This record gives sequence, structure tokens and C-alpha cells, in this order.
Amino acid sequence: MFYLKVPLANGIQIQAEVRGDNVFTHCNCCGNEMPVDLADVFADGEGDLESTELLCPECAALLLERMREP
Repeated sequence: MFYLKVPLANGIQIQAEVRGDNVFTHCNCCGNEMPVDLADVFADGEGDLESTELLCPECAALLLERMREP
């Protein structure tokens, strides 16, 4: 089991298990919250948790559309 350990005020800590259904991020373009499958994101062995930026499906589609325009 993997978990997060977050220190709060007065020495209190919380722990939250990292599972396939409780990992989220914000779209780097629009800021909307979206679920993330870490296994899919890092399947190619590249990247890291600190610098990886993701786009939601809507922003990714918009970016692809703009890249196709002459």
C-alpha cells in the first residue's frame, strides 16, 4: 500500500492511501480537476510527479485542433 502523509498544525498528521480511484490533478490549461491513473501517465518510464503536467480531454482536443489549422 502507498499512502500520503501530510503534517498539519500542532504535530497532527493525516494519512491517505493512494489508490487507483483517489488520485486527481488539475488541467494545466483550464484548471479543471480531473482523475488520474498514475500507471497510465508513467507507463513509458518518463516524467516525475513534480514536473508532469496534464491536459483534460477537452483542452487536449482543442490543442490538437489548433495544431492542425494552417
